[in-house]
Amino acid sequence: MIKKLVSFVFIGILFFGLAEAKEPQWIDESVDFSTWKRVILVELADTELEPLVEDIDDDLKPKSALTPEGESSADQKKPVIRKTLDLIGANEVWKQQVPKKLKVKKIEVISPLEMLAYLNQKAPMENWNELWGAADRESFFKKAAPFMENYADGILTGQMLRMSEGQIYIPPSTRTESYNQGGTWRNGTYSPRMMTRTVTTPGYYSPSWQASGRFTLMRLDGSTVWTYEKSSNKAQKGLFSSKKPSKFFEDFFNRALGESPIFLEKKAKGE
Repeated sequence: MIKKLVSFVFIGILFFGLAEAKEPQWIDESVDFSTWKRVILVELADTELEPLVEDIDDDLKPKSALTPEGESSADQKKPVIRKTLDLIGANEVWKQQVPKKLKVKKIEVISPLEMLAYLNQKAPMENWNELWGAADRESFFKKAAPFMENYADGILTGQMLRMSEGQIYIPPSTRTESYNQGGTWRNGTYSPRMMTRTVTTPGYYSPSWQASGRFTLMRLDGSTVWTYEKSSNKAQKGLFSSKKPSKFFEDFFNRALGESPIFLEKKAKGE
């Protein structure tokens, strides 16, 4: 009993600590982001992502939550392996969601293909496609910066640090609802006979997603003017819910971009 109490207290402290913790962020306050009108959007960095392993704590979950019927107690001791989400799928959401978000601030988004076409026309002496394919973004933008002075205001990049998909147990729940059990008619007026009943939703396993990423705004020469690390952990609730990982990433990227100085101009200007 004491062990369980200590465990619950620890979980409570951990939860409130995470709720209060601020996500890492840095802004160059000398930059006036309100003047930015055109931003080059770079695809998500190709990061090596590993599956997340989570241990199950028998003291904090009911046996029914841990051991589906037929499993041995030894099975419930095994860690849960969360599979890594598809980076390509996340990248597609990234490329679709950023233009939608920046459109609110009337900022035009430039794709890498559009940028390369411009550079090939502006400075044909360089093989820009080959330089971009080398994936050395820092060297690329340093070389390209002199030719893009009036082409764009900055660059937005993203890098996923962790993406995983697993499942959590949603315990049974009960609710009270009203229903009509045969009313009566009198003088042309219907009077329902309202009753109440308790409805129980059984426990079930629900998909859950975790992600963390680093998002960066840069000058055209590749120097950083804003960087932000965002983390999120969400479970799909509802026994018959059909929410997809793409919806999770839409919300994840929207929230991350909402913290950028493009949307928080006062922070960017140091006001």
